[in-house]
Amino acid sequence: MKKKKRNSARRSSSTKAAALQKIINLLPAPIFVYQGEKNILANPAAEALTGYTRRELLNMKYWEVVHPQYRALIKTRGAARQHGESVPTRYEVKILTKAGEERWLDFSGGLIGLARAPAVVGAAIDITERKQTEGRLQYELQRMAAVREISLAISSTLDLKGVLEVLLREVDLLLPYAATTVRLQNRQTGQLENVACRNVNEEEWKRGAGRRGGRLAETVLRTKDPFAIPNLNAAPRESVSEFFRGQGFVSYLGVPLIAKGEVVGILSFFTREEHDFTAEEIAFLRTLANQAAVAIHNSQLYEAIRNQAAELEEINRLKDEFLGFVSHELRTPLNAVIGYTGMVQDEVFGAATQEQKKVLGKVLENGKHLLHMINSLLEATRIEVGAAKLESREVSLRRLLEELQWAYNTPKDKDLTLNWDYPDSLPAIVTDREKLKHILQNLVDNAIKFTDHGQITISARALPGNKAVEFKVADTGAGISPETLPDIFDMFRQGISVESGSSAGVGLGLHIVKKFTHMLGGEIGVKRSRRQIAVLKAFGFT
Repeated sequence: MKKKKRNSARRSSSTKAAALQKIINLLPAPIFVYQGEKNILANPAAEALTGYTRRELLNMKYWEVVHPQYRALIKTRGAARQHGESVPTRYEVKILTKAGEERWLDFSGGLIGLARAPAVVGAAIDITERKQTEGRLQYELQRMAAVREISLAISSTLDLKGVLEVLLREVDLLLPYAATTVRLQNRQTGQLENVACRNVNEEEWKRGAGRRGGRLAETVLRTKDPFAIPNLNAAPRESVSEFFRGQGFVSYLGVPLIAKGEVVGILSFFTREEHDFTAEEIAFLRTLANQAAVAIHNSQLYEAIRNQAAELEEINRLKDEFLGFVSHELRTPLNAVIGYTGMVQDEVFGAATQEQKKVLGKVLENGKHLLHMINSLLEATRIEVGAAKLESREVSLRRLLEELQWAYNTPKDKDLTLNWDYPDSLPAIVTDREKLKHILQNLVDNAIKFTDHGQITISARALPGNKAVEFKVADTGAGISPETLPDIFDMFRQGISVESGSSAGVGLGLHIVKKFTHMLGGEIGVKRSRRQIAVLKAFGFT
């Protein structure tokens, strides 16, 4: 009786399976039915999709057609579903066809009872083209993002290390299977220098790759075009560094880094599995390399300018130290010379003839002139090194001008008149009195030096509305030659009179005047008419 029931159950199960097979044969979608780990039913659409015959599919475990990357996950889900556990009824999975082709499926599965045991019925939709489109779109987005990041690096940083980090990071996102190296050309030696790498030991690379680019690098440098070798093992041994052979790299792509028409280096890619770089890959990597090359070139220029600036700063520092030292060391013995000469002229050590006194007078005059030049050198040096400081306080301009007026007498050897033109109502200003006095004295001295006859007018006026005072020193001298005028305030430039040709001094007086003027917050300029030079200076006051 029991045997009859079992046979009847088998016939019923077989009949049910046969009926189910007929039904799924009519469906256009690939259908798989498995029980336990074994496929028990499959339709013609499943055969067409996988490339396996129905007999082959029924002799396979259901997960054997799945891509190895997803097998563990699918086995876990299949076992859980057949045990009644809650698992996703729909998911995407990648399979391998009999021919080894990868296909993506949108798989939907559900449980049925078959032969008194649970079975999974699954329907698949081939979504390979959609996934490929998504992959291409994602890859394009990644490439656009990489170009954008490199572009940002160009505009936001001049640090070479930062630029290279961005470049290698973006390349690694796009080519995670590749080792990347950057070698830059030394402008002085012409040799390639190893500067950065990714997915390879940097210390070993810098030590083992050497400074010679090899024939691969020579080819890229010579042609200025990308150069690829799918299999390095087939390349001549001398063309490839032993380091890369020892690292197990198989394929190579070298892309030139070109900026302003010059090759600044090489961006190289190596893979441990044979890889045929496509024309699309090479074109994109060339675009990326061109972007990176601009950033690298800019950073190298910035580094060169910075080094040059540091060298110039050091040269200026040494120059200023030298000038300060020389000025100080010259001034000390010169003061002694002037002092003793004056004592001899004053007959402290005995009587002197008129001729001797005349000669001593010349010595004193030239000694004092030399001392003035040394003092100017010393003052200019202090200004250049930032040692000149302001000592501001309230200053009565009327008293200052009276003091200057009293100190100046008309030179005996010149037909000159000094006119002092300023009102009693000049305001008090907050400034450095000694520096303002130095400015005015220097301007008056200059006017006297380069004016043989006529008059010199020193004027001061409070400018209404802008809280400033304007000083002018005008003379009837020969004036300044037009070609000299733009440089009159530069260091070691002299305002040579076009008539007298006088060039006494070292050309520091007006330079110091301009520096002091700016320190006091004012402006200075020169106007040249037919026979007049006017120097203007404005100071703010409270």
